[in-house]
Amino acid sequence: MARIMLIDDEADVRLALSVFLEHAGFEVDAFENADLAIEALKQDTYDVAVIDIIMPERNGIEVISEIRSQKLAVKIIAMSGGDPKLPAATALQLSEMFAADATLYKPFNSEELAKTISELL
Repeated sequence: MARIMLIDDEADVRLALSVFLEHAGFEVDAFENADLAIEALKQDTYDVAVIDIIMPERNGIEVISEIRSQKLAVKIIAMSGGDPKLPAATALQLSEMFAADATLYKPFNSEELAKTISELL
């Protein structure tokens, strides 16, 4: 069973994606911020990290950078709906520069997420 790390500051998004991924047969650990996720990366291994780019305090780019600097073998899906200061397209372009393996624009449907995870695994 593949292990998924899910990082999003919005509780409703974390819950919805966690429920979908668990029903799809994945083991999911959901985190509300980058600090908690980075701590978990020091202790556990994951097959895929689904990371929101725009979050308060530390953003998803910092998590991607940390994963890549540690040379962890986790695949990364960056996701963003943007905000007034940083449009989604710009956020996802930045994530690609930091070596995200795939990107998703919010809102996306569960089939898009499942397909993207399957392609990465």
